[in-house]
Amino acid sequence: EPPTKIVQSCEFLEENHKVAHNYTKMFLGVLFINDNPKNILTIGLGGGNIQKALNFLLPNAQIDTVEINPALPELVEEYFDYKEDDHNKFYIQDAAEFVLNAPSNSYDVVFIDAFGPEYIPPHLLTDKFMSNVRRILKPGGIVAMNTFTSSETYQQEGDLIKHAFGKFYSLIVGYTRVIITMKGTFVSLNEIQARANLWVYKFAHLDVNIKTLYDLFVEQE
Repeated sequence: EPPTKIVQSCEFLEENHKVAHNYTKMFLGVLFINDNPKNILTIGLGGGNIQKALNFLLPNAQIDTVEINPALPELVEEYFDYKEDDHNKFYIQDAAEFVLNAPSNSYDVVFIDAFGPEYIPPHLLTDKFMSNVRRILKPGGIVAMNTFTSSETYQQEGDLIKHAFGKFYSLIVGYTRVIITMKGTFVSLNEIQARANLWVYKFAHLDVNIKTLYDLFVEQE
């Protein structure tokens, strides 16, 4: 039994290549929009689940992770077998400060995994933060944000994305919602479905069904 009912991260002991969290599976939906991102930023380290999945799917991609808690990298290395190397870099820093100072047009994908069901850092729920996320994305770049249907700021989160990017896709499983949108021309569901088919076998290795994932995409305006 875990010490609390709040599960921040987990993985399967016997088959740790499988993706355990629904939100991680939904995050991987960005690869239905861009199947070969080179530079990826993840805001929030957690257990390194999305990073490890991306290491398998995109072995040549550069993955930068911003984490505010300096104790977390050591714990993630010990218990989740994820650590820094040539393709995986950690930045112990506040995410708002990082995106403020990062060069424009730096990343193909930005994952935002810093929100909880009962707490969101207020300075990450601002137009300033989201405009800087947009600024550091390359043209056509994608942002994916993990949120919760039970959040008191549910509507505000969607409005922030809409204000910065316009239309977005909302993917919901249980109380977990992932918002996916992009900088530039909005990619249609037909295009997403066609690109999803490229990932059938590699996603199956991670225990991710592409049709189940594709069917979660719901366009919001």
